[in-house]
Amino acid sequence: MTSIMFWNCKGAKKKEASHYLRNLIGENGMFFIGLIETKMENLGREDVRKLVGNDWEFHHVAATGTSGGILTLWKYRMASFKIIDSSKQCIIGKLIIPKGNKAKVCIVYGIKICMKEENFKS
Repeated sequence: MTSIMFWNCKGAKKKEASHYLRNLIGENGMFFIGLIETKMENLGREDVRKLVGNDWEFHHVAATGTSGGILTLWKYRMASFKIIDSSKQCIIGKLIIPKGNKAKVCIVYGIKICMKEENFKS
């Protein structure tokens, strides 16, 4: 079985996140993962290797301080992911899997905005 997953991990560098991801990948044959709220400003190949292992490509949108961050991961031997657009709140791309199957994918991180009650009074 091959699967895709989207997860609000609330911190991708946490040891628990890596253990959880590796377990899910092994049990479910994950080949595409969208993580939100990574809380990571910088991310490199070594960070990805520690998080999910080898054979993964990635696209990262940096967090601002300890808030936000989006990470898209895909097993390059099983699929490709072409970025169409990327911003602080989303990554949009085309997921292409063997035999020409394609899907547009959007990973969204909705930034919480604090609204005061008086803004809603008539």
